[in-house]
Amino acid sequence: MNATSKLVLRNSYQKKDGTYPINLRVTINRESKYYPTKVSCKKDDWIDSKQRIKGSVEKSGVDNLTLSDKETKATAILDNFVRFNKIPTIIEFTSLFNGDFVKDSFYELAQNYIKNH
Repeated sequence: MNATSKLVLRNSYQKKDGTYPINLRVTINRESKYYPTKVSCKKDDWIDSKQRIKGSVEKSGVDNLTLSDKETKATAILDNFVRFNKIPTIIEFTSLFNGDFVKDSFYELAQNYIKNH
């Protein structure tokens, strides 16, 4: 399984305020997809090697925590694929990352599991 995640500054799209969005790029088996982080910064304020915003920028602490949370969530999902010997797909990753699942009660979840297995 080849799966990686990286925070990238999207140079191809400049917002009206002059900043560029920072996205999480996930690559699974040579298929990449970008996930928005809702964080943006100027090109000069982005440290590519650290995948973080410079500390001298206003709100950089909060923004860097948001980026760290997104990165941690992606890593946890990818680690779970490895832990359970499951071959990941972009579709499954997207579903887990975006939280596209029904929040049933435990009883309903157990019934669905029994019915499907």
